[in-house]
Amino acid sequence: MERHMKHPQLILFSSGNLYNLTKNNPHLHPHILRKVVNICIETMKHYSTEYQIIKNILLTMCSDRILQDITFDRYTCIRLVMDTLLTFTDLSVNRLALGICAILAAKIPTVENALMGSQSVYLKRLLDLVQESYCVNTANNEIILKLSLSALWNFTDEAPKTCETFIKHNGIKLYVDTLILFQDKSNVETKILGLLNNIAEVLHLRPHLIQPKLLHQLRKLIYSDQIDVSYFAIGILAQLASDHHLDWTDVEDFDMDQMLQQMLNQIQSWPNPSFEMVSYRSFEPFMSLLVNDRHESISLWALWAIHHVCTKNPNKYCRMLYDEKCITKIIAILTERLQRQYRIDCQQQQRQLSRRLINLVTVADDEFQILCKARTDWNCYDRQQWNLVIEKSTNDNQLPQLLECQAPLSGKKPSSPITAIIVDGCDCLLKCSLDNDPLIRLSSIILKSFHCFSPIPLNL
Repeated sequence: MERHMKHPQLILFSSGNLYNLTKNNPHLHPHILRKVVNICIETMKHYSTEYQIIKNILLTMCSDRILQDITFDRYTCIRLVMDTLLTFTDLSVNRLALGICAILAAKIPTVENALMGSQSVYLKRLLDLVQESYCVNTANNEIILKLSLSALWNFTDEAPKTCETFIKHNGIKLYVDTLILFQDKSNVETKILGLLNNIAEVLHLRPHLIQPKLLHQLRKLIYSDQIDVSYFAIGILAQLASDHHLDWTDVEDFDMDQMLQQMLNQIQSWPNPSFEMVSYRSFEPFMSLLVNDRHESISLWALWAIHHVCTKNPNKYCRMLYDEKCITKIIAILTERLQRQYRIDCQQQQRQLSRRLINLVTVADDEFQILCKARTDWNCYDRQQWNLVIEKSTNDNQLPQLLECQAPLSGKKPSSPITAIIVDGCDCLLKCSLDNDPLIRLSSIILKSFHCFSPIPLNL
């Protein structure tokens, strides 16, 4: 093919043979596959309007091993593949091209992704495919719809200019209509909500999401049976609720306080899925939410998101925690909670309690098997050097039981409820905090992940 690039008949037959030779062949060396990809890219440049040649090339490229494992010029490839969407209307070609785009858009660097997605002609074509698939309810069109939604979601990730282009082409209205039409189809709902989350992360674009039709739909999806749908719906609302400058007066029958409480209750009910539900390029979108003082549900959603990815892919995200200085915010959340909730003002005691909480979360939580197997180098059970006193509100229903557990330490059982509980020799109250205080629990899990998997020491 390299030698005869100017001979279309040879390229036609060779491209077909190339696909047959590479499909279902796991033993091909990466170096060979890289050469295959490079010749495919070169062929697309020369024969961009030749239907069968392009189809053969796309069939060859549409391989998980090639798209996921092989290093090549992904930006050039995705641009050429997007060009085929502009050239051909055939469903089979569009399906192949969209599958490649959806994967590669998440693989290219943020700058290239933003440059690619912000090109109006490409984004408009993807939106047209969503519109066409939305109008024709067939199995093939639903596949095109899902792939188009995936590509748009990845193109708008941390790409404000692309989000602006999306809004300019009436993408939000199209997405709201699609969201309503495909109710209870979680694999469609998740992709729509993921893109709207990307818009909600951009401060100056948030007013575009203050639409009654959309907000009432999001309120319903808070209680979705599918955790990923509920997660993204609450994520959008958390971003919007964190912004004190947004005007909600046009949204009728919308009780902000009630919504925030519903969000809090739902987040606390979520289990941690066994699979990696979402991936992030950075933790930057969470930074402002972690320190938001409007309602606990806002920071709790951000904490849950970080804890989820850190327990599913700790090697990737623990480094991100450090590089983006997010780890210092997590430590601050834990120590501030200890100070406010339990009135631990001494920094030395805060550090000691934090270490004990981090240690306890490994043995008390069977859900996180990786963390349960990990061991710290801290002597967390050597507490005799500390005389820690935690003050706890007396309205806690578990307080009498905890007081009874602590009684041997003071030499006698207290005759009446007290607020000061010495926990020098027992971890019952700390375990109670891990079970009942989600801010303490999630921040402890994140810090434990960092402590176990980061080569950089956790500075506690």
